[in-house]
Amino acid sequence: CVGCVWCVWVLWNFYDKSTDGGVCKLCKCTVKTSGNTTNLKNHIKRKHPSVNIDSMLKVARNSMSSSIDVNEANVDEPAQTNFAVLANQIVDTVSLIN
Repeated sequence: CVGCVWCVWVLWNFYDKSTDGGVCKLCKCTVKTSGNTTNLKNHIKRKHPSVNIDSMLKVARNSMSSSIDVNEANVDEPAQTNFAVLANQIVDTVSLIN
C-alpha cells in the first residue's frame, strides 16, 4: 500500500508539513521524509503506540480497494462508512492531544 492516497492522507493527518518533512501534532517532534511516508508511519508506531496506526491504515486500504466498482465505477457505501469512521478516529486522536 506504499503511496496509497488514503494511507498517505491518514498519516499526514498526524503531521503539519514542514520544509523537510512533518511536525508531529502529538509530540511536536520533527520527522524528516525522503519522498515517502515511511518515517511518518514509523514515528507514530514507535513514539505513540496507543495510536493503532496499522489498524487505521488497514481500514484505509480496505476502503480504497472495496470502494471501486470495476464494472460501474461507483463508490461502495460500506467503504465510505469505514473511511468516515477512520477519519473520525484520526480527528478524535489528534484533538485529544491539542
